[in-house]
Amino acid sequence: MSKALLNALPELESAGILTAEIADHIRRYYAQKPDTDSGRLIAVFGILGSLLVGTGVILIVAHNWDMLPKAAKLLLAFAPLLLALGFAGFAVWKKQVSTAWREGAGTALVLAIGASISLIAQIYQMPERLGPFLLTWSLLALPVVYVLRSSMASLLYLTGITWYACETGYFHYRSEEPYEFWALLAAALPWYIGLIRKQPSGNFTAFHHWFVPLSVTICLGLWAKGSSIWMTPAYFALYGLMGWIGQQEAFQGKRVISNGFQAFGSLGTIILLLVLSFEGFWKEVGNFSWAENAWYISPEFMVFLVLSAAAAYLLVRTAKPDPVWSLPPTLWVFLVFPVLFFAGIGDEFLPMVITNLLVLGIGVGLTVSGNHTQNIRLLNFGLLVITALIVCRFFDTQIPFLVRGVVFVLVGLGFFFLNTRLLKSKKTQPESL
Repeated sequence: MSKALLNALPELESAGILTAEIADHIRRYYAQKPDTDSGRLIAVFGILGSLLVGTGVILIVAHNWDMLPKAAKLLLAFAPLLLALGFAGFAVWKKQVSTAWREGAGTALVLAIGASISLIAQIYQMPERLGPFLLTWSLLALPVVYVLRSSMASLLYLTGITWYACETGYFHYRSEEPYEFWALLAAALPWYIGLIRKQPSGNFTAFHHWFVPLSVTICLGLWAKGSSIWMTPAYFALYGLMGWIGQQEAFQGKRVISNGFQAFGSLGTIILLLVLSFEGFWKEVGNFSWAENAWYISPEFMVFLVLSAAAAYLLVRTAKPDPVWSLPPTLWVFLVFPVLFFAGIGDEFLPMVITNLLVLGIGVGLTVSGNHTQNIRLLNFGLLVITALIVCRFFDTQIPFLVRGVVFVLVGLGFFFLNTRLLKSKKTQPESL
């Protein structure tokens, strides 16, 4: 933006929009301002350099590993860690203001910790269990985040604890309940909150906006036990909570690519509704032994209540009387679905029909809103929701092929007509400075 403005200064001066004095002030301002783009580029190259050097060292050592004596193996096992610690110490004492040094050192140290643990385990032939290894690695990597103030180390830490939770809770047939994941996640939240406050528009902050909701989405299913049927309402509450988080002041004015909470809230809600537009889930609800299961004291039901209460709190705090209906329709689904859920206990057909109508209503609402605000992305998103619903109904053999074909043609024409109309209306509007 600054380069484009500087290039446009002569034209603005000649047109009389800016005086020569103001143009000189602008040039001096940007000449004294630090080049943030160069800093970001250096940080990226620092991280990539750490990754490449670490990978190269591992490959060289692995090629000659079997021929080395035990003492040499131990030396090589600790060498990456000692080098990374020296690199980190230099970054802390001499290069604290350099993002590139801190991020590069943080990345190198986190990877060196994992490499040293795995090599020591291999040398002494310790039992190979991935879960404990990931937990130990993550716990040792956590201080790196705060000591080196490294956002890349934070992202690696989030990846590690998510992998640990999946390895322990999903990949081993629920042999263990990794509830400690939530404590591990909470330990990283102070750094994440600090990023939001200090660097609201930073790239690493945007990455955290995606990593945190993704991690929570993956690991929420770890609560599923005997009353796992309640996890569906719990996920609706989770996506409602994420959607309302994405409406908070810290996310206002951000593009979708920088607002992972809003993206997860909208897409997650719509995908769940599309899945529930089939009859399979509603049959499961009808066949569930409600009288024999103490579902009202189950962990799944408690998770549903907590998430619903949190989403409702943000709704009351965020939604104002005037623009309520201008907000995305997916934000309100978590309030509607529990009613459908209980209705499915005695009737399988009606909730399925209402779910289909709800998806259709959301798609139409998004399309109308996108057309009204001349937001082509929102308009196409609404049309895609309608198309996805039609595709789901395409597999219903009760609907004749002729009807399906006609509906697909009409939706395709709708895509073409609405996009063409919106693009023409944008071209006819005068451009604003």
